[in-house]
Parts: sequence; structure tokens; C-alpha cells
Amino acid sequence: MKNRSPLFLPHFHGLTFEYPNTFIFEFFVICRTYDYTSDEKKLNLFPSTLKYVVLHWFMGLPKGKITNWAHL
Repeated sequence: MKNRSPLFLPHFHGLTFEYPNTFIFEFFVICRTYDYTSDEKKLNLFPSTLKYVVLHWFMGLPKGKITNWAHL
């Protein structure tokens, strides 16, 4: 995805009207489309889809807390 703009990725803000399951589904579709199917690739890309409070929460998790997609 290096040649693709992050604008193609879905974004999740943690707002009450957003649907987390829909966001994750859209994220998986984009990852599959660009062959980002390994946990490592998805986990590296995932923080760039988060915004505001959700991003702060995610970045505040202890290092090594989430090591694979199942943990997330």
C-alpha cells in the first residue's frame, strides 16, 4: 500500500453512531485487496485508521500487549 494514499483506508473515530464491526469489515476488505493478510501487516497498518480518542487509547496500551490480530 506504499503507493496508495491512506485516504483509501476506513477510519474509526469512536463516535456513538459508528459501527465497529462495519469498520473492521471494511478494514479487512482493504487489507485483502492489497494482500495485507498477515497479522504483522494488519497490525502495522491498523493505527493509521484510528482517530482522536480511539487512537490515544490504542497508543496508550503497553508495548507487547497486542501481538496478533486475535488479541486486538
